[in-house]
Amino acid sequence: MELQELIALVDRQEELLRLKTFNSSIAWKLGNLFHEKIVKEDLPIAVSIRSINGKTLFHYSSDKANYGSQGWLDRKFNTVRHFETSTLRYALFLRSRGATLLERGLDPSKFVSGGGGFPIRTIDSTLVGAVLVSGMKDTEDHAIIIEVLSQYLDVINVPVYPIS
Repeated sequence: MELQELIALVDRQEELLRLKTFNSSIAWKLGNLFHEKIVKEDLPIAVSIRSINGKTLFHYSSDKANYGSQGWLDRKFNTVRHFETSTLRYALFLRSRGATLLERGLDPSKFVSGGGGFPIRTIDSTLVGAVLVSGMKDTEDHAIIIEVLSQYLDVINVPVYPIS
C-alpha cells in the first residue's frame, strides 16, 4: 500500500471507532475486553485507558509485559493528546514529510513515532481519552486496539492496517 493509502486507512479507523459517550465505567468494560484478549492469547503487553486529562481509568500489564512498557504508554498518551490523532497516524504523517520527532521540535523521551496509541472520540468528534497498548511491534499494538474497539462497538468492516 502507498503511504497516502495507509494514512487514509488509519483516518477511516478513527472515523468508525467512536463512542456515544465515555466515562470510567465504559473504560472499565473496554479494559476488561483487552484483559480477556491478553490472557486468552498470552500476550506480552500492557494496556492503559486514560481520560484526555491524563487520569488513568484502566491499566493492566500481563505477567510477560516488560518494565519499559510504562514509559511507552506515557509517550503514546502524550502523542495522542498533543496531536489529537493515533500515534500510528502521526508516525505516517512524519514519514510522509520525511521528518523525525526531533526535527519537529519534539523530545523522543516524551513523544513517540509509532503505533499503539489511539484517540477515544465521541460521535461528535470530541477527544475524550486514549487507548494505549505497548509490548509488541507498533503495528501489532495498533491492530490490537482496533480489534478490541471494533468488538466493543460492534463495528464490522473496519479496515485492517497491514502488519509488517
